[in-house]
Amino acid sequence: MNDIIETILVPEKCLYPNPASNYYIYACSTDDPSIEKNTYNNVSIKGNMQRLDIGVPYKAQIQLAEFNPRYGASYNVLSIYQDIPEKAEDQKDYLKAILTDLQVEAIYNTYPNENIIELFKEGKFDYTRVKGFGEVIYERARKKILENLEFQELFSYLGKYGVTYDTIKKLMIEFGSAQIAIQKITECPYELIRVQEIGFKKADAIARNMGIPIEDPYRIQYGIKHVIGKEQTSGHTYIKYDDLIKRSKELLQVTEDLIENQVFKAEGLYIAEDRVALESTFKSEKSIAEILNEMLNKSKELKFDPEKFIVRMEEKYKNVLKNGLSDQQKLFFHNIKKYNVNALVGFAGCGKSMLQKLLKDLLFEIGLTAKWLSPTGKAAKILSNYTEEKAYTIHKAIGYGMDKKEKDMIEITEDFIIIDETSMVDVFLLSMLLKKIKNPSARILFIGDSFQIPSVFAGNVLHDIIESKIIPITKLDIVFRQNEGGILDIATKIRKGEKFIDNEFFGKIMYGNNLLIHSVKSEHMTGGYKHYYTNYLEKYSIEDIMTLSPTKKGDLGTVTINKTIQDIVNLQTDASKELEFGEDSVFRIGDYVINTKNTYDILNMDNNVVEIVNGDTGKILDIVTDWKPIKSKNSEDEFEQDGNGIVVDFDFDVICIPLPEKLQLLHAWCLTMHKSQGSSGKAVLIVMDKAHKYQLNANLLYTAITRSVDYCIILCQADVINQAMRKVENLRRNTFLCELLRKSKEPYLRGEVNESKTTE
Repeated sequence: MNDIIETILVPEKCLYPNPASNYYIYACSTDDPSIEKNTYNNVSIKGNMQRLDIGVPYKAQIQLAEFNPRYGASYNVLSIYQDIPEKAEDQKDYLKAILTDLQVEAIYNTYPNENIIELFKEGKFDYTRVKGFGEVIYERARKKILENLEFQELFSYLGKYGVTYDTIKKLMIEFGSAQIAIQKITECPYELIRVQEIGFKKADAIARNMGIPIEDPYRIQYGIKHVIGKEQTSGHTYIKYDDLIKRSKELLQVTEDLIENQVFKAEGLYIAEDRVALESTFKSEKSIAEILNEMLNKSKELKFDPEKFIVRMEEKYKNVLKNGLSDQQKLFFHNIKKYNVNALVGFAGCGKSMLQKLLKDLLFEIGLTAKWLSPTGKAAKILSNYTEEKAYTIHKAIGYGMDKKEKDMIEITEDFIIIDETSMVDVFLLSMLLKKIKNPSARILFIGDSFQIPSVFAGNVLHDIIESKIIPITKLDIVFRQNEGGILDIATKIRKGEKFIDNEFFGKIMYGNNLLIHSVKSEHMTGGYKHYYTNYLEKYSIEDIMTLSPTKKGDLGTVTINKTIQDIVNLQTDASKELEFGEDSVFRIGDYVINTKNTYDILNMDNNVVEIVNGDTGKILDIVTDWKPIKSKNSEDEFEQDGNGIVVDFDFDVICIPLPEKLQLLHAWCLTMHKSQGSSGKAVLIVMDKAHKYQLNANLLYTAITRSVDYCIILCQADVINQAMRKVENLRRNTFLCELLRKSKEPYLRGEVNESKTTE
């Protein structure tokens, strides 16, 4: 094995930058005679590292990677960091990267012969003696110096295991200091899993390199938790005991006896007979059941007459409600009057949106405040549009992603909380939301479509609410305007499993006046979606067109389709205004993008701290390469946001996404069907090929079609539709919530409840 060389390197040129993965190649100079230089008389280093400053000395651990007969040696980077200098002149330059030139000169006028870094470290620097220095400036400088010292210590410890620059920064935040992180990781390397970027398999590889044996109890316990966590990614909140043992054995390659022994020793597990869950997940479901039942117990009738209110609304909206409200819709207002907790469950076209408009009128009449919520930014915008009320994401309402102090201050005090698109809500998010409700008389309404696909994360909230028969439910299943054919008619047929097209059909067929199905052979699919997208552009804006595919991968996946559409709508030749991301994709000025990460501490172009949430879409205005740290107008402290960035107009604000965070953006011309849930488009183009048969089912197809507002085109093979319709997704998941809801109280509606075990 090649020896590890500790040396000093000075970067001269960046040969290959990839900030998305933190992988770089640099040409460096060095005076170290033990290092083999290449044919250019410098040293080529490569690997995962932070962006290096040219001309600045770095302490590095490197290892010979290969020797090319033509170009010479190249080295892998194990760790590299800027060492804090000891000489006064070098310290001056170092401090000038943190402070202004005048501030540095003022320091040396006060302390001409001192080791300034040591004064900061030991807390002996008296900033009151230094001209132009205040407490804020002092604390900021000291914090940066100490963080850099800690960072280099932790990077030296973990860098050789391939732990990236960004991950090490997050480890320091997670543990509070480098020393605590090193102590905890030395005792148990699986503590690395506390940082999201490091999963069990990566932590296990590091632990094995550190000499942790295969039968180590910590290894087995964390492996067991990993298996349960994987089950949660499929939506389940628990796993059957026998399945847990079997899968843990496959993962850990140890005997079943060792695994069974550790199941009952592992902290953080909840075990109920043959079901095993993470304790935190079970507590989330338990708190939901307890809070909802407590709210139901407090139910008091609202002071209004439902029948008189309905008559007034039918008159007010007679142009829309030509035949008045249905009996199902009328029942909704009787339930709203009686109960503090309600659910409104209806299929596409059954009138859920209209009832929300009427509910807004009711709340205004009786003087109740409301909080309108949705799981995603796009869904919140849609909710705002048809209620004409400000709607928020649940994440925003509860302060998700904010620091603990800010988050703890957030409370929901409104009288009425409305949650749209409940099928998308997981148990963690709902539990956090319910705990934020501080109004003792609060009422809550869950709204959703029971045939849509369930939440991405663990739980099956809407389904469990329905199955428990504890929560009063208004069910809407009469589809208005179905007799017109088109989108609503076909969506209803898909939901009911009613065949409407022959397997052998090829060609075009029109349903009603707003749904076209074009069945073509696979080799014509790419040309087909190009054709239809181009046609849509003649009538609709880019923002109004939604292209959907079941998958990200392949020739007909979202990645390839987005690249193709990019060349249709935004073919650009100025390479200086392009930015690579992923493996072979680029951002360009003018691109339509979607944000995929809730970010509450980002600066807009007016230097104010704002937030963007998952699902926000916008257009790239610029790609910036010389942004500097700036101070927020609404903060006393400097708000650092430097490096390259992508300036995006999100309609509500113009924001620069820093380059290290650019992967929170994706192209938005084409989305997966899953990603589209909660969104809508005036014109929808659905691309589904025989290669997608494995991913498709009736619920996904129904969700995709019902994103359409004005017009929908399905480009496919007819038999793909029929095969998808035959496969109805099992909307049941292994959860405790239904059982917990039933245990707490006798049902409020519909008689007795069958005491079945749980949702499986």
